Amino acid sequence: MDKEQTTLFSEQNDLLVHFDNVLLEAKKQILIFDHDLRDLNLTEPMRLKLIENFLNSDKNNKVAIMLETDKWAIKNNQVLADMIVEYPQSILLRLNQTSERLAAASVIIVDGQHAVLRFKENSHQGKCIYNNQKQVMTYHFRFVEVWKKCTVSQMCGVI
Repeated sequence: MDKEQTTLFSEQNDLLVHFDNVLLEAKKQILIFDHDLRDLNLTEPMRLKLIENFLNSDKNNKVAIMLETDKWAIKNNQVLADMIVEYPQSILLRLNQTSERLAAASVIIVDGQHAVLRFKENSHQGKCIYNNQKQVMTYHFRFVEVWKKCTVSQMCGVI
């Protein structure tokens, strides 16, 4: 996909399809912000395989996940916990326990070029941005700014 494109969506399935599509585009970095990962379905084997293939394609590739709470992920996502153990230098997980917020309830950013945004928690309305670095970098910079203020998730140390 080489052309700039922005697509609005309103269904859970559309969110997940766009999430998978941007994961397929990943070359160096995946940034994920979500309340607790529940709606992103990171337990789905195909989605996990996309992330695993991405990590195995280059030892310098990174996945940074920022959550508002890790309670659900600790209790319900053993597969992600196992991946953190397998790729400790590549998967970073932090908790945003500050009052700092991103511009959307969920944000997935790939290589500063592509993004999937869910506008509000408990809603599946959002947009997907492909091949638009100028628009995506606004979200990327905000992610990094908030990331610096976050703490390491318990999920990284309890496993």
